[in-house]
Amino acid sequence: MFIFCKLRPENIIHRKSFFLNHPTMKSRYLLILLLTTLYSAIASAQIQIGNDIDGESADDRSGHSVSMPDAHTVAIGAPRNDGNGYARGHVRIYTLNGTSWQQKGADIDGEAARDLSGVSVSMPDAHTVVIGAYENDGSGPNSGHVRIYSWNGSTWVQKGMDIDGEAAGDQSGYSVSMPDAQTVAIGAILNDGKGVSAGHVRIYTWNGTLWIQKGTDIDGEAARDLSGYSVSMPNANTVAIGAYENDGSGPNSGHVRIYAWNGTAWIQKGADIDGEALRDGSGWSVSMPNANTVAIGAPTNNGNGSGSGHVRVYSWNGSAWAQKGADINGEAAGDYSGSSVSMPDANTIAIGAPGRLNGPVTILGSVRIYAWNGTAWIQKGMEINGETAGDYSGWSISMPNANTLAIGAPWNDGNGSRAGHVRIFDLCDTVTTSTLSISTCDSLVSPSGQYIWTNSGTYSDTIPNSVGCDSLMTINLTILNSSSTSFSASACDAYSWLGNTLTSSGTYIDTLVNATGCDSIVTLNLTVVTIDTTVANTGSLLTAVGTASSYQWYDCNNQQIIPGANGASFTPTQTGHYAVILTENGCTDTSGCHLVVIVGTELPIEPLGIQVYPNPADDHITLELPNDRYSHRVDILNIDGKVLITKSFSKNGRQDLYWNVAPGVYLIRIVRSDGIIEQKRVVRQ
Repeated sequence: MFIFCKLRPENIIHRKSFFLNHPTMKSRYLLILLLTTLYSAIASAQIQIGNDIDGESADDRSGHSVSMPDAHTVAIGAPRNDGNGYARGHVRIYTLNGTSWQQKGADIDGEAARDLSGVSVSMPDAHTVVIGAYENDGSGPNSGHVRIYSWNGSTWVQKGMDIDGEAAGDQSGYSVSMPDAQTVAIGAILNDGKGVSAGHVRIYTWNGTLWIQKGTDIDGEAARDLSGYSVSMPNANTVAIGAYENDGSGPNSGHVRIYAWNGTAWIQKGADIDGEALRDGSGWSVSMPNANTVAIGAPTNNGNGSGSGHVRVYSWNGSAWAQKGADINGEAAGDYSGSSVSMPDANTIAIGAPGRLNGPVTILGSVRIYAWNGTAWIQKGMEINGETAGDYSGWSISMPNANTLAIGAPWNDGNGSRAGHVRIFDLCDTVTTSTLSISTCDSLVSPSGQYIWTNSGTYSDTIPNSVGCDSLMTINLTILNSSSTSFSASACDAYSWLGNTLTSSGTYIDTLVNATGCDSIVTLNLTVVTIDTTVANTGSLLTAVGTASSYQWYDCNNQQIIPGANGASFTPTQTGHYAVILTENGCTDTSGCHLVVIVGTELPIEPLGIQVYPNPADDHITLELPNDRYSHRVDILNIDGKVLITKSFSKNGRQDLYWNVAPGVYLIRIVRSDGIIEQKRVVRQ
């Protein structure tokens, strides 16, 4: 997305000239000589991240191009590297390991000698890079080409075939821009489609196996425009193209055109954005953070002295490109400010001035960062000067966000004469501090999410603040502990616990709140004792089927226990109804009453003159007991002989008995106090 200034290194370096009129075999030469001397650098408040990333060897010009997709990844072009052949060029990708920059994968070398691979580079993400080699001969001498690489987890692998220039001498790949891993824009500044060296831009998309051109060539306006000298794509459907030798406002005033994809073709969006005056070189650099904002560098503008340079920012108002704020002029003559520009968002811009002097004649180069305050562009922090004399720092720049900046200085001598280097800076100057006191249960995840604290104490953490810089936090932490307890219980049939009735054995867990306000986890290991009260009745033998720790047989007729009848089986000696009382694990239950008939010992059953009505009955029955000296007991039995209801009456006469039983046939047994029994069958409807 970020596009940087380019050059013909073999011409410029050999003549110790600067870069403002691109010398090629199709265009005239104009050399601007710069004097150098020593002068102390101005200290910068910005903090360098990690070490200098030096070029591999002398004359590499590492840092000629640079691209950062995020704050932890950077691609660096060194177009004059000879590692795999003279001036073949290469690109290296680095990642930040926390304290230093480590190379990710091997060098990505150019295809052949004199390709100058790495003259342009763009990374849409940490796993994709596009590299321009504008003097490759794939379609003829200096036709140029572009290669795209993807990271497979261990190495950089070329994605698709080479994208070669259209014809010999086109210098395709002089500029590149990738908004995403599936789209690339390529500038070919000397293409002759609209006239000699008019230049053009082609956009390609990935179809899964090949790079396919999207739409037709976007040709420069006129001969010698060098259209495509800079290019920037904020998304797959918008592109800004710089043509710094266009003559719209006078010879070499330069211009930028923005195009939008309408679904079938590239259509110009708004009018040409022409340079201010002749020889401004407007469009030398261009950057679009979004489809409605563009920054344009004009490094030879004379607004603050000859060759001071300037940058203009434009916003789309719905129908035209309107300048946002005033010109951002270079500080002094010869700065060539605007040679590189990078906008991570619509309100932040970095501007490279590689001709910036430190003292009367010492060229260091510098970069300034500006922020939009709502009405004007205000410088953010101090300018970042080059390291040493002759560095031309700011030749290339890249801002992945408003607080990170990569600066290329291709003439730095840190690893040999003109080996070049890149430095990366943290621009934050609004660090905030705060202290928090927190009480919490058991543990706390730090605000940054990087730590988990389980003990009370004082801790430090760092998170981004509202402007993306560090917010340093001191946390006085009190850890309150949760509690837990468990117990076991046994119950007969059911157990009441925390408002619930539990009827089966198992482990039950509930969470309460303890005295500190934290969780109190209670575990209940419950055993519910259930007793089998089934009785097998085989003739005169009654046997309890269920297992119990003790048995007690019971005479249902007189409601008395039977002394000595304590076994699992019992043989009655008289006709009657009998039950068994079973005890197990402290629980007791009684079986139903079972009728046993012993021949010759039947209880007397004879009419007692008792009336039971109605029959069928609903929720109660009425008994008419005779007026005599006896009391009566009334038992209601089901068809299995189990006594369901027993009630005694000391008075005679009319008595009502309410029964809550299911519909069916029941035996009403009336036992008079002298042992005489009367039985009646009643239907419950």
